[in-house]
Amino acid sequence: MGVFVALGAFLCRYALRFRHDQEGTLTMRTRLLLTALTLIAAVALPGCTSGGDDEASAKNSGHANADIDVQLVKCGWDKSGRFPQAELAIENHSSKRSSYLIQVEFLNGSGRRTSESTAALDDLAPGRQAKTKAIGPSKAPDDFSCNVGKVTRQVS
Repeated sequence: MGVFVALGAFLCRYALRFRHDQEGTLTMRTRLLLTALTLIAAVALPGCTSGGDDEASAKNSGHANADIDVQLVKCGWDKSGRFPQAELAIENHSSKRSSYLIQVEFLNGSGRRTSESTAALDDLAPGRQAKTKAIGPSKAPDDFSCNVGKVTRQVS
């Protein structure tokens, strides 16, 4: 379990340093890393629990109340002004050090998803706060909005 969380966090940190070619599109290396991060998040992390009864497993795996730990602070453009960016604030309401994997959707003016991204935060102490960003992999329409999707909290 720890290996998947560490690998996912590493890939997310690397992906946040997007590499664009001169036309502003993502390089193949960055696309491969984003794909790998998405696969890890979709396949590996939801199956990771500490065992025990259902309530304890839900609490330890972050499926109970993890959503209240994350708030969307700002929805706007990245530094280049070309890609959507969501700034997130995380507060660990659990009693244990936790790592977070947060899915963010970028929506057009009609509310339809145009792209999505993932943000990660490692080893946040109980009661502490931190900020992170999720940057969309493709250009967004002028009237886009951000939506925080699934939040996964794992005990560190």
